[in-house]
Amino acid sequence: MWKTGVSRKTAATPRQIWSVWTDVAHWNRCDADITRSELSGAFETGSTGVIKPQDGPQTKCRIITCTVGKSFTHRTIWPLCTVDFIHEITASDDGTLVTHRIEIKGGWYFLFVRIMGRPREKILPDSGTSLVKMAEEDSHTDR
Repeated sequence: MWKTGVSRKTAATPRQIWSVWTDVAHWNRCDADITRSELSGAFETGSTGVIKPQDGPQTKCRIITCTVGKSFTHRTIWPLCTVDFIHEITASDDGTLVTHRIEIKGGWYFLFVRIMGRPREKILPDSGTSLVKMAEEDSHTDR
């Protein structure tokens, strides 16, 4: 198994972060590697969708865990490999901690680390920063 991740502290509320995350059609606003993303149905465990990265094929994904306002994980399945994108919000008195992790596991994980993991690892910090900035600027989301 291979793991990577990034965390960002923000003044944005958990509700503001959650609002950006659940707006799946606009994930490309905070993740420059995504050209298209969509979800079929509600943002909840079991829902499916598609993600199209800049330099890769469109892939199907499924939300495998979802705790409203706190965390969700969406999974993409490749041949002999799964890729989990784990998103977590931790609220505290001095702000909100936002964490985004990627875990690649399975028989061919080493291949997908090279193809997809390492490139995503390089842009993950910028995606985290963009997410936080969007949430902080989008005052309409804290309702």
